Amino acid sequence: MNWRFGYLKCMAVLFFLFVCFSSNAFAAQVQLAWNRSSDLAVIGYKVHYGTQSKNYSWVVDAGNSLGTTITGLSNSQTYYFAATTYSAHAESDYSPELVVNFITPATPAYGQISPSGAVALMAGSSQTFSITPLTGYKISGVLADNVQVGALSSYTFSDVTGPHTISALFTPTAFTITSSAGAGGFISPSGARPVAPSGNITFAITPNAGYVVSEVVVDGVNQGALTSYNFNNVMDNHTISATFTNPLYTIAASTSNGGFISPAGWRRVPHGANQTFTIMPFANYKLSSVKVDGTPVPLTSQYTFSNIGASHQIRANFVSTNSNGLNGKPISESGMTFAPVADAGPDQDVMSGSTVRLDGSNSTDSGSKIASYVWTQMSGPHVNISCASSGRQCTFKAPQTTIGTSLAFNLAVTNTAGMTSNDSCLVNVSASDAAPVANAGPNSSVNPYAIVNLNASGTYDPDGKITSYKWLQIQGPPVPIINFDTPNASFIAPDPGPLGVSLVFSLLVTDNFGLEARDQTTVNVVTADTPPAAKTGPALKAAVSKTVALDGSGSHDATSSNYSYRWKQLSGVPVMLSDPTAVRPTFLVPAQTGAQNDEMLFMLTVTDAYDGLIGTSKCAVTVQPR
Repeated sequence: MNWRFGYLKCMAVLFFLFVCFSSNAFAAQVQLAWNRSSDLAVIGYKVHYGTQSKNYSWVVDAGNSLGTTITGLSNSQTYYFAATTYSAHAESDYSPELVVNFITPATPAYGQISPSGAVALMAGSSQTFSITPLTGYKISGVLADNVQVGALSSYTFSDVTGPHTISALFTPTAFTITSSAGAGGFISPSGARPVAPSGNITFAITPNAGYVVSEVVVDGVNQGALTSYNFNNVMDNHTISATFTNPLYTIAASTSNGGFISPAGWRRVPHGANQTFTIMPFANYKLSSVKVDGTPVPLTSQYTFSNIGASHQIRANFVSTNSNGLNGKPISESGMTFAPVADAGPDQDVMSGSTVRLDGSNSTDSGSKIASYVWTQMSGPHVNISCASSGRQCTFKAPQTTIGTSLAFNLAVTNTAGMTSNDSCLVNVSASDAAPVANAGPNSSVNPYAIVNLNASGTYDPDGKITSYKWLQIQGPPVPIINFDTPNASFIAPDPGPLGVSLVFSLLVTDNFGLEARDQTTVNVVTADTPPAAKTGPALKAAVSKTVALDGSGSHDATSSNYSYRWKQLSGVPVMLSDPTAVRPTFLVPAQTGAQNDEMLFMLTVTDAYDGLIGTSKCAVTVQPR
């Protein structure tokens, strides 16, 4: 052995390579090791390497370590390594040279080559690679140094003397089309479906009752509201998904002077529902025409829209039978059948994972008996609704959510005469966020043709911000709402005729957490008569499991003594009123409210039976802790 920089005792240094794998296909590495020198003067080791034999461009001082890892190497290059020892004053000559080459497997699609990454090998050694396809694929070819060597499951490089590459090609034994459907319908076939190359497959998209197809998305692209979709000549994997909605349609009901239609104004009804309207003239009047969507229909005391799939209008016109018909009173209701009044209960704010109760117990029917209650989820994450045998009360488990979500439900109430009415409620679900507070402003009275401003400035969100506003007319002859999606909307009051008319507007607001809230305001367009004044008295406090009495006896009407009452719970845990049409209904405070100061909000609507004008008032009932 030759020596450099002086004399070191002759010794044997065994220099060897660990088979090394690099995850980076372009920056390879080697792990080298050697035995410890028996010369006591040796204090360290160095590794010299380069890309030419006996000509080393780089050196690594390993100190007293018996190994080192050298990184940043090119996988397409042959490298030459030699080791030296050194003392405080001298360095030995080079050890026998170690030649290292790399074999680099490509990262294939739809399968794998093992081992992966650049593999470092000493010259003259061998390396076997295993080729494995993913499920549903097969090996179609293996390339060694870009030369096809067959559809092999393993390949061995023998007596390696230079860099090599290996890659594999895989083709599917079948392609997979994965289908899914949201709440409100289904897609068939569903799930992952294998399809042979060049094969065809058709998917049927079917909405549930009350729902329509919203959109069909294929490979991320919206194809529209389709009921079927066909994949032809399939040569790749695909996805198809369908979403469904339960749309709400508007039915606007109006009359001329001389009679009424019930329910009056704008009604929002879900797709596929039925809605019945009762038409009645006042004394000294008779029905002259009924028009549906502008087209006359046979004269009738009731008209039903069945399986509703679009918005509609219905208008009843009356003519006087004598000269003083304007002073007539409502004719006797004896023998007449009215549509029921649906009440879906209050809007609720609940916690994620809690059990929520929907209650239609305050729905009423004045002429016959309620035959059925049907609940339908209209929006929000799908939940499974479990109902009692009558369908009046239902429960569901609130979905788990971290940011909040709002669910909407529709209640369709049908009486024994086959007439149906609808009402809706909201359920806000959140883990910690508070729902917004909607404020549609106070009731008002205006003159015909006045410009009326709807003001939601009292609306706020306790822990976020309001992101959307929506005004909707829910009662009275339809009027165009200007800026209906802003806090400050407006409209021009219509000509109500000699009796005046009440217009009711609903405000829906949404916050940045996705939670919603509603409120409503009444605008009475007056001529001679004034609307009744609804009075609910001061706010109340109550204890759990105690009976509470609401009191509307302070209500009055300056121009009439014939008016009706209707109570509706707007928020809080649902309760059942003894009689929603009574002056002083009662209810029992449920036990679910007992953990904290819960507030229930009730609204009283007083309607003048002669001119149809209304007044409303709200009453809050705070439930005290146990």
